[in-house]
Amino acid sequence: MRISLTKTAKPSKKAILWGIAYLIFYQFLFSYVLGFLENFLPEPLDIIEVNLIFSLTNVTAVVLIFRKYLLQTLREARWRIGPILGYALLAVLGTMYLTELVSNLVWQLNPDYYNVNDVGIDLMLLENKPMVILMTVILAPITEELLFRGLIFRSLFDRSKVLAYVVSMCLFSFIHLTNYIGYLDIQWLGLAFLEYLPAAYCLAFAYHNSGSILSPMLVHALVNMISIGLF
Repeated sequence: MRISLTKTAKPSKKAILWGIAYLIFYQFLFSYVLGFLENFLPEPLDIIEVNLIFSLTNVTAVVLIFRKYLLQTLREARWRIGPILGYALLAVLGTMYLTELVSNLVWQLNPDYYNVNDVGIDLMLLENKPMVILMTVILAPITEELLFRGLIFRSLFDRSKVLAYVVSMCLFSFIHLTNYIGYLDIQWLGLAFLEYLPAAYCLAFAYHNSGSILSPMLVHALVNMISIGLF
């Protein structure tokens, strides 16, 4: 059963403004703040510690900003378990299938291409697998779904469904590449951008049709878990 998204929980105007402000900080400023604070430590943090602090701070801030929206979502979820789980399963299968198609296209365009984010996660898995699972399967899905689907997609959806899909998908793909701007050439960044679009679409699809942000959170967690298993 498909749920009308316009009749479900929505972040307040205050939460939207705080969310946009935090999204800008999260993407463009937080890493610099962490680097500055690290100068005052007796020893530098390793990559796992930096990412864990980053992930814990983000999920705490985002949950606080959207706490009322989350509580309302949880209350509504009691009557939407079927759509939440059903569309989550459909979106997971769609993500895996469409990502495979796009990845094959990307490799045909550039046989030497590889996903730099995947390489970074692979290296961290070798160092501390439980922490990487915590960050990628639990913390990241909560943070990113509240920001990109709960904030961006939901706030635009009432105005234009197409705009909600396009903007949330593009921002989600772009957000995974900003750390590499200036280090990778434009073609490589473009191919990486394409590779994230299937997941971005399927996550928005799960939210749109289930009427609950819990569905894309579940999709995100399961896809990341499957990806870690494939590593």
